[in-house]
Amino acid sequence: MGAAFWGPPWGPASYLQLGEVAGTAHFARALFIACLGVLLMLPYNRIRSPKAWKPCFAILALGCVAFVFTMIVSVMFDYMAAAEREERLGVPGFEGTLIFLTLMQRPAVLFQRRPDFLD
Repeated sequence: MGAAFWGPPWGPASYLQLGEVAGTAHFARALFIACLGVLLMLPYNRIRSPKAWKPCFAILALGCVAFVFTMIVSVMFDYMAAAEREERLGVPGFEGTLIFLTLMQRPAVLFQRRPDFLD
């Protein structure tokens, strides 16, 4: 999933496609999503030291929560922009799916590390 955040609808690739039209907020969002993609691709199951694993997991958890906040704010701004144009947007299904999949990364990483927590 982390590699998907580097593709065209997200990350640096989306900013490069927009060119001069994109502003600072869009660049910051693209940079954040690219950093989250890197966080999701880290090999958490190979980190053996608990002193190193706990901060890495905490950073992953904070990144996932920040991504949810970013997506909700992004959808709200899209709806406000559509309301100014007197248009209606549909249900944000793609964004909702990304939020769900991103929030599922934390338990997946945790259960890779501690499978006994599944009991």
